[in-house]
Amino acid sequence: MTQFKKTFLATLVALSASSAALYSAAVSAHGYVSQPASRAVNCQKGLNKNCGQVTYEPQSVEAPKTASDFPPDGKIASGGWYGAATFDNERSDWQRINIKPGWQQIKWYLTAPHATTNFKYYITKPGWSNANNATLTRSMFEDTPFCQEDMAGVTPPNNVTHECNVPERTGNQLIYAVWRINNTGNSFYQIIDVKFDGSNDNGSEEAAKPVADIKISSDRLSTGNLMLDASASSGESLRYSWQVITNSDKVILTGNTGSKASIRLKQEATSNFDVQVKLTVTNAKEISASKTVTLKAVKAADVNAPVAVVPANFTVEEQDVSAGYTLDGSNSKNAKSVQWKSLTKGFWLQEAAGKPWTATLSKPTVRALIPANTTGNAVYQLTVTGADGTRDVKTVTVTVKAKSSGEDKPEIPATGEYPAWQSAATYVAGDKVTYQGVRYIAAYWTRSAPGSDGSWKLADSSQVAAWSASTPYNGGDHVTYQGKKYKAAYWTRGDIPGQHAVWIAE
Repeated sequence: MTQFKKTFLATLVALSASSAALYSAAVSAHGYVSQPASRAVNCQKGLNKNCGQVTYEPQSVEAPKTASDFPPDGKIASGGWYGAATFDNERSDWQRINIKPGWQQIKWYLTAPHATTNFKYYITKPGWSNANNATLTRSMFEDTPFCQEDMAGVTPPNNVTHECNVPERTGNQLIYAVWRINNTGNSFYQIIDVKFDGSNDNGSEEAAKPVADIKISSDRLSTGNLMLDASASSGESLRYSWQVITNSDKVILTGNTGSKASIRLKQEATSNFDVQVKLTVTNAKEISASKTVTLKAVKAADVNAPVAVVPANFTVEEQDVSAGYTLDGSNSKNAKSVQWKSLTKGFWLQEAAGKPWTATLSKPTVRALIPANTTGNAVYQLTVTGADGTRDVKTVTVTVKAKSSGEDKPEIPATGEYPAWQSAATYVAGDKVTYQGVRYIAAYWTRSAPGSDGSWKLADSSQVAAWSASTPYNGGDHVTYQGKKYKAAYWTRGDIPGQHAVWIAE
């Protein structure tokens, strides 16, 4: 074999071995320190410039284990990996992370966890200064780690957090993180540029993270533009990116890189579906935050579907006279017709006071008519019919409980001046009676029971009568209801104390 061939083959073998070693280092690279952000991570974020291959592989700083936990002097920052060779040239412009002494979290992200011997953290010695950008040596760091987490061969999860007590230091310093692998001959190394200046963002993304905020004009999509507003997002020098996550083929998004965007359906929806829109905001440090909103597309038939709206179930007290209570269905939607129906025998509906009692009424607002001395649960049904004949049905239950045994004040007995009210008698203005322990004076001709309507007024304003659904009350009037006192804020009739804002509890 000629000398040329020998030389060529030796060179080829050397290159192959070198390439294999480099390939092995690349494929076996598996972790980096994300907080405080290491020099490698700050390269990836673009905060450190001209870093080389490590910009794309911050997890790749790997080298053989040593007894001292440190690669050779001059190769400490890079671990001897060619892709991070720029780290071995100390520079004053490496991005530094503000930190305080004391307990801090140090976080690794392991792209492919290995069985682990330990994690160790070293720091440069007090008074260390690298003003002249000298090559890093082992003697610049403390002999022993300030924090160590032993793993005894256990494989950690992808995200690892250690609580470490960082020693007192001032000014610019370095932390050296070592992840010692148990089942290979290598360790992973991360150099962290820190600054002790009294502040402490620890390099965490949370400290500098922007906040994404979305305000929408509606959550209902149509063929008209729906506005998406991210202007309330917070952060420094934000960039905006809007993205449709689901059903993107059915909508048109406009202004996807601005603080405000708009979105609309390409055509009327023929089925119901959701559209998720994601906002991502990115600040000057290339830290991002996202928020997602869900918008709804509803087919036309559902948009125009009837919706019955009834009041909440409520409770009233048994009365000695029949009483009516308002059932308001006027907030129902898309109604071509409405019908109230009493579903409980012995309970009725009434269009208004004095009108006939009936089991059904085709009015949006009616009265639940409770006969005198009646208790139980009265169920009323509202049916709303749409233009296409579809219906929506809701019910409301009025619970009529037995009247209480007495009021807060003792009853005043009937006297000669205020005789007991008689149901068969007719009264004119000025007539005086006593009814359920309360004295009344007739306001005009009436045969109604005191307290059941506006034909009677209290003889003594200090007396408090039981509330009646059919009695009108002026602002300042007082009533009792279910053992509690209430004061009317303004004129009212039929509004139940404790269930309507017109009544103020005393």
